[in-house]
Amino acid sequence: MIANLEGKQSKTVLVPYFVKDNNNYGFQDAQNGTCFGGILPGASEMPAYCLGDFNNDGIDDVLVIAKKCSGGYLNGRIHYLKLTGYNYGVPQYNIFNDTIKISSSVNISDVIASDYINDGFT
Repeated sequence: MIANLEGKQSKTVLVPYFVKDNNNYGFQDAQNGTCFGGILPGASEMPAYCLGDFNNDGIDDVLVIAKKCSGGYLNGRIHYLKLTGYNYGVPQYNIFNDTIKISSSVNISDVIASDYINDGFT
């Protein structure tokens, strides 16, 4: 997936990965190897994910939601990335995470973020 993680219209290729042994998912910057991710309860495969600027700071954030229900919920997380500087040309981020639970009895395959009410926020 192509993301703007630096807030200056530069493009970063994020490669998703999933480690089934411990339900660990993540995203790796294809250029410099920087990784972020986590563990989602109930995830038995790579979760559904999408990009959006969920806090209106000009930097893409990543929404991740498990595809299968666990205990009547779809578990998810939003990763907010804040660029803090560069170390030998490699971007450094503070990553803030919000955990979300969506009450559901259905499984999903994809998730899409958009500005549905045209207020400038994803």
